[in-house]
Amino acid sequence: MPRRYSMANRAKLTERTRAAIETALVRLLATRPYDAISMNEIADEANVSVRTVQRHFRTKDDLLAASVRYPAEALSAELSKRPPGQSAREDMQTLVAALFATYSRHRPEMWAAYTRSAQVPELMRAQLMGQAAWLSAVEAFMARWSDRCAIEPLLAKRTIVALTSYPTWRGLAGAGGFGSPEAETLVTTLLHGFIFEPREAH
Repeated sequence: MPRRYSMANRAKLTERTRAAIETALVRLLATRPYDAISMNEIADEANVSVRTVQRHFRTKDDLLAASVRYPAEALSAELSKRPPGQSAREDMQTLVAALFATYSRHRPEMWAAYTRSAQVPELMRAQLMGQAAWLSAVEAFMARWSDRCAIEPLLAKRTIVALTSYPTWRGLAGAGGFGSPEAETLVTTLLHGFIFEPREAH
């Protein structure tokens, strides 16, 4: 039993280390070109040794490939921890909470991709993969509840996308804005009221 527990801890540590290295490269891409970033700088940014970086990623290109996938994988992991709710409102709360938790947990990387993706192709790919995962989550929500919508499903989808986007989260959670739980509750209430409430009285 202790051995199994130790193996589980090692797996979690490995996962956290890889994530730290991947996100370190994303943050560095916000400041300079990919070709100008060294493995030493990546190690410093991730607060690990160069040997640790090389143990996890054979080359910088291997690390780049993982880093580009990271936003989508982070969102998928967050969603997998939160099973769909039993009602439209509960399910909406789950979706909003997962998205906002991802934005908050990966704040520096999200900001890097948002502000620099137009100039940095690697960040653009990361942003597009993250957006694809986000839109897939919205599509899955709509597939579960489109028959309960009091408005056109396409309008409902567009409204969810608008109010769960990264820029909207920044506006809500920025200086003078709402705290995380309050922002989630506000957006959930607005979305549910606009999309479902004419048919679902609460």
